[in-house]
Amino acid sequence: MSTDFKQRYWANSNFDGFEVPNEHLGREYLIYGLLHIKLKQWKEKGLIPDNIYLRRTGIGTLTSVINHDYYKDVLDKYDFTIYYHYKENGEDRYWPGLFIDTTGSSWTEEQSEQRYGEPIYAVLSTKVWVAQEFDVLGRTIFIHYNDREDKLKLIVALSILNLYGQNKIRLNEYEYGAKSQYYIIPVKFWKNITELRVIIKGYYQSFVEYLARVRCK
Repeated sequence: MSTDFKQRYWANSNFDGFEVPNEHLGREYLIYGLLHIKLKQWKEKGLIPDNIYLRRTGIGTLTSVINHDYYKDVLDKYDFTIYYHYKENGEDRYWPGLFIDTTGSSWTEEQSEQRYGEPIYAVLSTKVWVAQEFDVLGRTIFIHYNDREDKLKLIVALSILNLYGQNKIRLNEYEYGAKSQYYIIPVKFWKNITELRVIIKGYYQSFVEYLARVRCK
């Protein structure tokens, strides 16, 4: 992986420490900070396991082309990873449980409704297909931030493919003149951010059961 490429994606700078204000990266940083706050609050209330860790892992997929000189595995294809911490032979281990990617829009829901007939958010198709390729559809979560209306919603990659298979959503160009295809997903299919608690607990339970089976062998 090229460190310069990753720095360029996250900092959008000339490597001198001065960052150019950018609404797209602003979404990443906003959601990253919000996840820290939410995970901490949920831990304190006992709503999620205490051994949850968050890490910035992605280097950005901005087009429909995956450049394999930069993208090596599933971890670097999504912005953040939620890890489950555990001990193995007295050593600290971290299992990558959930992959989180940010998406967003500068359109209001009313503007998208004028174009599509109902309010929609969009997800880059490449990101869904990568989740399918690595068999992590149920563990890949897209968090959408609408920076015109300050709204936050999420959807799981598996749900996107299921909705597409049921002809409830479309695959199309989202922005005028765009080269990449997006899944066009009505807002009604997106969930509130609190749904993340349920997903975290569900996969944690599966992980605990998996560890128990492995250690019994």
